[in-house]
Amino acid sequence: MSFNANDKDGGGNFTPIEALEPKSYPARLVQLVLMGLQPSRPYNGQPKPPKERMYVAFELSHEFMKDENGNDDPTKPRWVGEDFAFLNLTADRATSTLRYNALDPAGQFGGEWLQLGGAPCQVTLTKEPRKVGNGDTNYGGHVSPAAEFPGYTQPPLVNDVRIFDLDAPDLTIFNSLPKWLQDRIKTNLNYAGSPLAVLLGEGTTAPAPVGEATVAPAPAPAPAPAPVAPVAPVPAVVAEPVAPAVTEAPAIPAAPVVPTPPPAPPAAAVEAAPAAVAPTAPDAPA
Repeated sequence: MSFNANDKDGGGNFTPIEALEPKSYPARLVQLVLMGLQPSRPYNGQPKPPKERMYVAFELSHEFMKDENGNDDPTKPRWVGEDFAFLNLTADRATSTLRYNALDPAGQFGGEWLQLGGAPCQVTLTKEPRKVGNGDTNYGGHVSPAAEFPGYTQPPLVNDVRIFDLDAPDLTIFNSLPKWLQDRIKTNLNYAGSPLAVLLGEGTTAPAPVGEATVAPAPAPAPAPAPVAPVAPVPAVVAEPVAPAVTEAPAIPAAPVVPTPPPAPPAAAVEAAPAAVAPTAPDAPA
């Protein structure tokens, strides 16, 4: 959302003020409001998932509201503000990243927005006809690091830095916010049961965001049945081995009857072997 310094509802007692000339103005971050998880605007007719959003306000260092005599009241500097999706610094084209880098150009605080209260910057405003009513109003869409000029010292904040954190809400700060911003915070999707809802005594049911159906919460799951105590295992009964039946040994066959040998034949007369006779040697020749 672009800056709109004058068109915001101030809670029923808002009075339009004269628009400033279109140019760049020295300013300081004076307010930081964490708005919680908010429904996103559709894009090209398609729904977008909800995102965390934040609202920041800048105190203009040299521009003031007028008193009853039409003179600048130095106790009431003019503010301009905007809200945007709160994204990680790796989303280098996101509005939140561009704003953070303008307030901490050296990266001194490592992405910690809560350290940037009072940080100087330059806020560029435009001057355009009001959408409702007569006259002009200021819009802006650019924040840059603080300008440095020889001999110029930017004044400190007139107002104290105001930070509203949904996780640790301060009712004094919440009640000091304009009503339209209070209502936006209370329509965040995590409002039901939040610390802020408890402080405001608004129960645990958040109003349904505009354009979104109210969905009944899912019933609580039934408690799990108590675990059954394990049953001690019963050892299997092992049957006693049964000795095999004793079978009768086969009968030993009777030894065969040895036949009676026949009687030995009578001894034969043994003939004497003829004596060896030496051959007669022939006579030697005479």
